[in-house]
Amino acid sequence: MKLNEADARPVRAKAAPKDALETPADLAVASGCVVAAGRHFDAFSPSARRDYVEWNVEAKRDETRASRIVIAAEWIAEGKTRQWKYKR
Repeated sequence: MKLNEADARPVRAKAAPKDALETPADLAVASGCVVAAGRHFDAFSPSARRDYVEWNVEAKRDETRASRIVIAAEWIAEGKTRQWKYKR
């Protein structure tokens, strides 16, 4: 009650920023092959780049990873973030 009367609010610790992920070589090559994709990927925010990198790295099979890289290169060349379908 004393805290409520004094209007004391708990202070939350800020979350530590995530380390930058290194772009896998195959994704970098795919986005570098198309000039527009390279420009768009470099212009993306760190979280947008992280989405693409994590999406490609988490693939378990090589076939899945290869297909995701092709899709990612197309979307990046169009300037789309990975979650472009859900944005208004």
